[in-house]
Amino acid sequence: MISSTQTNQPFVDNYVDSSLQVLRQAGHRITQVRIELLKALSRRDAPISVEDLHELIGTDRCDLVTVYRCMATFEQHGLVTRSYRHSGTTIYERKQGPHQIYRVIDKVTHEAHSIGPEDSERIRAAIDNVERILRENGYAEVSHVLEFFAVQAPSAPARQNQPVQVPATP
Repeated sequence: MISSTQTNQPFVDNYVDSSLQVLRQAGHRITQVRIELLKALSRRDAPISVEDLHELIGTDRCDLVTVYRCMATFEQHGLVTRSYRHSGTTIYERKQGPHQIYRVIDKVTHEAHSIGPEDSERIRAAIDNVERILRENGYAEVSHVLEFFAVQAPSAPARQNQPVQVPATP
C-alpha cells in the first residue's frame, strides 16, 4: 500500500497540529493514515482499542498492522497513553497534558468514566511519591499503569460524562 505524504487539508486541531510537529521533528513521514488516526483520537474523550480505531477511520484506509505500528510510534513520542481493559485488550487515548487522566472502566459496558480532578490529584501525589522513592533507590525510567475496573450497580444513577467523585478519607 502506498501512503500519501501530502495533504491539502488544513489542520485546525491543536492536538493534531502539535502531534504532527513532534512526528516531523522525529523524522517520521506524515501520512494520511497518521493524520486520520490523530484526528480520530482528538475527537474522543475516552480510550479506544486499536481494532475500534481501525474501524473508525475505515478498514479500507489501511491494514490493522499499520494502525498498531502508528500507535506504537505515537506512544514512543508521548502522543498517546496506553492502558488496558480488564479483559486485557489494549486501549489508547490522546495525551491530554502532563498528567495522566485516571478512569474507572465498566467491565460490562467498557465505558470509561473519569475520576474527578481532586481525587486524580491525590492519586498523582501518591504515585509521584512512590516514583521518587524508586528513583532514590537507584531505579531509572520509572513509569506506571493504574486502572480501576468495576461493574456499575443497576441501582446506581446513570453517569452522563460526570467525573466519579471519591469521598475524602480522614
